[in-house]
Amino acid sequence: MTNNLLKYKFLSCLDVGANTGQFAQMLLEELPSIRIVSIEPNPNCIKFLKKHVNEYYMCGLGNKEEKLKLLTPANKRKSKAASFFLHGNQTGIDDVIETEVDVLVGDTLFKDDQFDLIKIDTQGYEYFVIDGAKELIKRSNYVLIEYQTKLTNKNAPESIESVKLLEKLGFRITDLIHVNDSNHVAKFDSVHLDILFEKRDTHNYDCLDKFKKYFKDIQ
Repeated sequence: MTNNLLKYKFLSCLDVGANTGQFAQMLLEELPSIRIVSIEPNPNCIKFLKKHVNEYYMCGLGNKEEKLKLLTPANKRKSKAASFFLHGNQTGIDDVIETEVDVLVGDTLFKDDQFDLIKIDTQGYEYFVIDGAKELIKRSNYVLIEYQTKLTNKNAPESIESVKLLEKLGFRITDLIHVNDSNHVAKFDSVHLDILFEKRDTHNYDCLDKFKKYFKDIQ
């Protein structure tokens, strides 16, 4: 993923769904002067996250201020699969730990701020993050989101809805950064795509290659 992203020469990044700071660490290794602000609601991740970044918020982002239950795999409390939606192989009884966390609105929290890149990897909650950060996103240059070709989080919005919302904000697909077709997601007949959006007039469909069929509803 690093090589594909570094050609864009970001100066700042809002990392929504930072987990333990893997994405931040990757950027900082090659762009040591980049400013990174991290958002992570899982309290089990914070002591690891703050080893990599100085600016962070222990909360989620959404389209309204509220408290939600973060569902974390019981056997892996720092898992990147933590979400506000159950994962497809979870029952919600013995499989997860529920932690009540604060959810804030991006346009309120960062009303006077600006980022080159906004990265959103929130396991099915991307639409709500975008919906609550429209003005912040308009001030950015790039948005990186995780797209599930088939949902692996129960009752989450379809990923194409996030793409349509970004279209309304003036963003189009410009690059496919990473393809996750691991056994973990493949057993749900899904592939997770990290897609980079840029302020531009048309989508770069060429970068999607064999995944074009999942984007037939966009222009």
